[in-house]
Amino acid sequence: MLGKEFYENITFANNYPFNVTIKGMSETFPAHWHNYAEVLIVLQDSIEYNINSIPYKLNKRDFLLVHPGELHSLVCNHKDLSSYILIQLDASFIFLLPEFKKHYYWIKTFHYLPYGECPALSDYMIELASEINDLFNSNALYKDAKIYARLLEMFAGIGEYVISDSYISRALNQRWLCPSRQSDKTSHQSEITQKMIDVCSYLSQNCTKDLTLLMAANYAGFSKYHFSRLFSEFTGSSFIEFLTNERLKQAVELLLNEKLSITDVAMMSGFSSISTFNRCFQKYKHDTPSNFRKKYTPMKSS
Repeated sequence: MLGKEFYENITFANNYPFNVTIKGMSETFPAHWHNYAEVLIVLQDSIEYNINSIPYKLNKRDFLLVHPGELHSLVCNHKDLSSYILIQLDASFIFLLPEFKKHYYWIKTFHYLPYGECPALSDYMIELASEINDLFNSNALYKDAKIYARLLEMFAGIGEYVISDSYISRALNQRWLCPSRQSDKTSHQSEITQKMIDVCSYLSQNCTKDLTLLMAANYAGFSKYHFSRLFSEFTGSSFIEFLTNERLKQAVELLLNEKLSITDVAMMSGFSSISTFNRCFQKYKHDTPSNFRKKYTPMKSS
């Protein structure tokens, strides 16, 4: 659970919605989180980073993305050397666009792109980050608009990558399915995988609605029982567990708005009753909604 002791209140110069730095970093930086996304383009070998307690050993030309609200830390770095290009940004403007909304679930699964995984995409990201850095430190006309355009290109590259066969196969092997299930992938299996990708995006986008297993099965084009089995194999969770977690993500964001009552948050997140909401929040977040709000509220004003 995130706590106020880990919260970093970032203020950008000139009221910009982003900040860009390329300089020597400290040898370590303690665990913290904030409401902004971070993009890192690594400029040297052997940097160690943690995101949500998952370690990443980064080498030159690797790409790392930290999403808003994720606990992260710099574990090991070479002091006084230029370690990476760091771009911090308010990513909310990106996810206003329909295509990004559609694939938001999959973009959120992405954190790390080692250079050898997809060199063409890595080179493209490095080029965009360098251009963003040059623009940020220039007096160019419409530099903010040009930076926005390149950030959109960067996230479009991520969006295309996370729904590619190579990324999905790796994500399935690491997160959901055992490698043996993916070793002899036929065109039929690829079609099923694409349908599961689409239905996960659909459920994530529409989780606040009164969705049923049958509705999801019809959307994917399977019978209810066949879909239930495929979905469980693909995600590692049941339909209800997946939908509940997506609703809780919505609830966590809504709890930041103190004008909304806990009941309002429950209903707006798609829960049928306040008791169901409280029970699910306690089960998956190990806290009550009201306690979570109390912990978080000081962070917003710190």
